[in-house]
Amino acid sequence: LHLADIRRWKIAEIVLNGPTHGIDIAKGDGGGFEPVPGQWVRSFASPRDYLWPIPQSERDLNPNLEQNPGY
Repeated sequence: LHLADIRRWKIAEIVLNGPTHGIDIAKGDGGGFEPVPGQWVRSFASPRDYLWPIPQSERDLNPNLEQNPGY
């Protein structure tokens, strides 16, 4: 799924939390692929991560803008 779809459908805390899956790397001897496990754990903090931070430069241009919660 595309990241924008995941966020729009509000399923990111289900889909994006957990360990990464890693990749398959081709063996140097031409004998197929070797799996390399993921080394990170992803975390998605709902509801904060559904919003993007508003850059300070944009907030300087419009003093009525307030920063999104959690940033």
